[in-house]
Amino acid sequence: MLTLCICIDKEKDIDMIRRLAGVFSKEHPEHPLRIYCYRDPCMLMEDIRKQGGYDIYILDIIMPHMNGMNLAEQIRGRGGNGQIIFLSASKDYAADAFDVMASGYLMKPVQKDKFDSAMLLCIDRMNTEESRYFMLKVKGGIRRIRVNELMEIESFNHTRILKLSNGTTVETNATLSQLFETLKEYGCFYLPHRAYIVNLDYVHVLSTRELSMADGEKVPVSRGRYKNIKEVYLAYMAGKDFK
Repeated sequence: MLTLCICIDKEKDIDMIRRLAGVFSKEHPEHPLRIYCYRDPCMLMEDIRKQGGYDIYILDIIMPHMNGMNLAEQIRGRGGNGQIIFLSASKDYAADAFDVMASGYLMKPVQKDKFDSAMLLCIDRMNTEESRYFMLKVKGGIRRIRVNELMEIESFNHTRILKLSNGTTVETNATLSQLFETLKEYGCFYLPHRAYIVNLDYVHVLSTRELSMADGEKVPVSRGRYKNIKEVYLAYMAGKDFK
């Protein structure tokens, strides 16, 4: 079941989206929805901190206290990779939606066909991302790890610790070189230091000595590697912009 989060300050607009989502779920039983509604962006962020994110977000652009763009930036800043659809009465913010990798931009009043198309696009993107995973040997068996949820790997005391975007960690005895050999085909992983692998999608700030990750953690950059990682990072992000 997919989780759909609606964050809109006006109750009538929440009711409109909830009705459209209910009809969508009935017409597409293969995509059942569990719907969560918020009128306060701060309450949404508090719940994300406590229990993790949602699969799809529908965010109103204009809200008091925090607008939808800032809310989306905070969701992305915490490593949230859910699909985002913006809702607005104006087209003025459509270009900004690309900055937070939005999947849709709906104009009020929302038409059913537009809503359905935006939802199906989100689900299609999720299915594409879901297919990108690798198998990891852990204590007690094998675990499947989604590539886009892996933020970084740290080598510590003969154990490799994988940090995921939902805040959980996974431990393995596989070596860092073995892990990088598996991950390098995806193009988004880099070795900034002999004890770390990072996912470039979660790098927020790059400096000569360290990387600032989406969750605020600092990852060291080995002496002499800054120039190379800067080139790799800029080329990677430029390539994403044109995909």
